[in-house]
Amino acid sequence: MPMPDFEYTVFTRGDAPVAGMMAITPEMGSFPPHWGVYCTVDDVDAAAAHTTELGGTITMPLMDIPEIGRMVGIASPQGVMLYLITYLPRS
Repeated sequence: MPMPDFEYTVFTRGDAPVAGMMAITPEMGSFPPHWGVYCTVDDVDAAAAHTTELGGTITMPLMDIPEIGRMVGIASPQGVMLYLITYLPRS
């Protein structure tokens, strides 16, 4: 799946997407290789704001993913990292 600045590989089981992979870019700095967990939320902007209100941090800024939705990377005050995503409605 070509993205604006990188290639994103989608793994499927049958027709259902179940995982994705991308190369770590130089802009990510010393970001370590990892498997990221995504949680679907109704409003990713509100969830990101709530994260910081509760003492968490934004590890990857809010971004739009063309034809997919909007996402953000977060970390809890204890350092647990995950991604939040709001998918675009399917037609």
